[in-house]
Amino acid sequence: MAENPPITPERVHYLLTAYVIERGHAPDVEILARLAGCSTEEAADGLARLRDIHGVILEPDSTRVWSLHPFALTPTGFWVSADDGRGWWANCAWCSLGIAAALGRDVTVSARDGGEGGPLGFRGEAGRPTRADLVVHFPHPPGR
Repeated sequence: MAENPPITPERVHYLLTAYVIERGHAPDVEILARLAGCSTEEAADGLARLRDIHGVILEPDSTRVWSLHPFALTPTGFWVSADDGRGWWANCAWCSLGIAAALGRDVTVSARDGGEGGPLGFRGEAGRPTRADLVVHFPHPPGR
């Protein structure tokens, strides 16, 4: 019988991402353990290691996933909708592009111009933005 691959942060991120894309929310640690073929403790440890390298944000003192880059798991100002009617919240403009790229299919990104301006939307086709006239501004380095 083949042994399950190790619970690396990369594998945890992949399993979480696939689940969020399919279901729109993150699995709890018990479901993650089942998906990974490991114990709940090993899954919790994998989540902690992924958190430590900033690949996921967990709710304080919990194993519940709050944000899985590029997916936000609570409402934000960035909504990415697929043509099949499904949609996902993004953490920021950059993450909305990351979701489009991760999906690799046609999407619509809905946001606001400058956060306080009017509605802003654009299409992504096969994971690539279609408007070359838009600019994303980051006032701080991403690591900060």
